[in-house]
Amino acid sequence: MSRSLLASIALGIVLAGSDGCGDPARVSVRPPFPLPERHLSVPPPPTPPPPPPPPTAESRARDQALFEATFKPFLPRIGTAESATLFLITPQRSRSARGFHGYPIRARTTLTQAGAHDLAQLLDAPSTYAPSSSGCYVPGAAVTLLGDIGRLDVVLCLDCQYIDPEPANDSERIRPLSDHGTEQLRALFARAFPKAFQRPRHRS
Repeated sequence: MSRSLLASIALGIVLAGSDGCGDPARVSVRPPFPLPERHLSVPPPPTPPPPPPPPTAESRARDQALFEATFKPFLPRIGTAESATLFLITPQRSRSARGFHGYPIRARTTLTQAGAHDLAQLLDAPSTYAPSSSGCYVPGAAVTLLGDIGRLDVVLCLDCQYIDPEPANDSERIRPLSDHGTEQLRALFARAFPKAFQRPRHRS
């Protein structure tokens, strides 16, 4: 077979596979058999955890006894709540710094009297506290609650569920918060400081 014939055959193959304009660079290659379609598998959404069981008379009595023995002595009596101030603080404490018991203040806001009353009830409820917790203690929030006969200052780590009911004390005497108490306090601070609480929780 002559070279000219081979060249003609090759040129015919290229033109047959092109788009009709004779441009080999625009040849569309088609497989000799249909390729199977690829379906991307999307995992189902995670199943939410079941809600906690409702408290029983026994569990409420146990929580009340724990609260009276462990937490109540550290919460001063304030009487009727009159005002409350929420703070966002930095965790680096310095006695030389002005702020909330040595914690520099990032932001603050004042609650209404009704909000102060609700907060006082939350901090005085046994269900707000837990027997134990684990993780870091990096406080980022604080509360001042004023009543007609006293004042309550607390520092909070809402990521790992701790409360320091004696921030004026140099030794941090932190106490664990329950899931319920933490979620209630987080919701309160999220309403007061929405931008600051648009970040995910972390637990160590």
